[in-house]
Amino acid sequence: MTRAEALKFVVPGSSIAAILSLGFAFLERFYCPALKSPWSYALVGAWIVVPPIWFMWEWSEVLSENASPAVKDDIAHWHELARNVWLALVLILGAVTDVSDVFKG
Repeated sequence: MTRAEALKFVVPGSSIAAILSLGFAFLERFYCPALKSPWSYALVGAWIVVPPIWFMWEWSEVLSENASPAVKDDIAHWHELARNVWLALVLILGAVTDVSDVFKG
């Protein structure tokens, strides 16, 4: 699968997944606290691990294509923007799902 083909699925899919994740986290925290389960921790964990894996895969694809410096700069710019959105999402999810409970024992 090429980078362009993957982006057709990853961008809309991750956007929808982020919105659904936030909805689930807010529902669980504020409306149905009885739902608090390991799923919320798994959700946060997935958002912590999967996006960096995607960034590494995408960057390795760009390097393997011998892309021009302009293309590499463009992708680096989009990675910076995506990283900022991703970090905000992880922080919000972590705060809403109160991930600190994991460390309280």
